[in-house]
Amino acid sequence: MELERKITKSDNKSKVRLSKIRLIFNDQKLLDLWNNELSGQLSDGAWENSSGAEWLWKNYSSVLGKENKVFISDPYIVKRKNFPFFKELFDIVGDRMLIENGFENEKELKKACKIIQDMIKNHSYDEKISKEIIIQQNTIKLKKEKRIKSFLERLNGYEFKKEYDWSNYLININNFRIEILSVSIDNIIKIEVYGKEFSYSKFKMYIEENDFDEIVKTIVKLTSFYYTGDNKKYD
Repeated sequence: MELERKITKSDNKSKVRLSKIRLIFNDQKLLDLWNNELSGQLSDGAWENSSGAEWLWKNYSSVLGKENKVFISDPYIVKRKNFPFFKELFDIVGDRMLIENGFENEKELKKACKIIQDMIKNHSYDEKISKEIIIQQNTIKLKKEKRIKSFLERLNGYEFKKEYDWSNYLININNFRIEILSVSIDNIIKIEVYGKEFSYSKFKMYIEENDFDEIVKTIVKLTSFYYTGDNKKYD
């Protein structure tokens, strides 16, 4: 496979606000070198079995900015600070590092590796990051709760007449009505269909990841194993 230049993008604000480790680069090539090569070498490459490397690739964000800096939210997460990127990697993947990240020569690449190496070594602790993470987590939680509340209000008493085709057999649902009985703290929803109760675990999580029609279809699919379209129980 022919190697080619790979330009990467900064992480979005939401990811940055949730990340415990924030890497800022003042040059596109440095950002690309980190995203295309070094972060992967730390997680499942040269340093995947190295004790103390995991803090750098778990829950991090990388962006372009005015200065080269690494900010962390917790000083106790740092286990190792020295990673000889150029020395360990150039003989093995040097061509890839040069071409994919736009470096003109070995000297320029070596300098870039040293910059990132020093950024990690001289990282800064910033307690404001911890507060930002909490605020962002709460914002996301409120949005999810609002969506779930709206979804459940819409689902309760839902009636429809449709045909659904699953696994090569047709299910006719007439006047199908869903009544929500309860939603527990541990995300178990109890609903009633045709007078019978059904419980679905992790339902809130499922709501967050799917649209309304898909979830209604899933409920119909699961409950239809007990009832046919004319409300009779399967033998």
